[in-house]
Amino acid sequence: MQLKCITLWQPWASLCVEPWTEDDVETTLKDIETRGRPIAGLETGDRLGIHAGRTYDKEAREILADILRLYPDCERAQAAIEFVDEHGTYLPRGALVGAAGIRGQRWLTYRDVRRALCPCDRRYGYGLMDQDKFEEPIEARGFQGMWRWTPPEEGPAPSDGGRPRRPVQGRLF
Repeated sequence: MQLKCITLWQPWASLCVEPWTEDDVETTLKDIETRGRPIAGLETGDRLGIHAGRTYDKEAREILADILRLYPDCERAQAAIEFVDEHGTYLPRGALVGAAGIRGQRWLTYRDVRRALCPCDRRYGYGLMDQDKFEEPIEARGFQGMWRWTPPEEGPAPSDGGRPRRPVQGRLF
């Protein structure tokens, strides 16, 4: 079994798998991952490993604070700031931290800032669904772009939590 993966700087990787509930819907703090352009080979419905790279984005808290200044009622941004303040640079690095399904993909607009937790101008986004935070990070070397990870035969394999896949329907994200 191979898992398609992308590498993100911390704290963004952890925010993509950190559970959060909004309007009685279970999701994660960051449920739209952004890129400068579409990733070749990554399709709606794919399962995607979230890898935390070795780099920590020192500007992350300020980016989140800017979003909160623009949207003072954005509870997601406030919760993300609290998460970053609590965990800071102690988040796992150089490891797979979870997995998510791709719900949809498109070019983003300013309306997506609250869920992407970053500026969305000229950014391509992947809506995440069925996110799973691994109980223990799985050490792995990351790469730029999309890459594939094969679990060691004796080691734990990422699971989808035994949850059935939700069909992609309605709004992409």
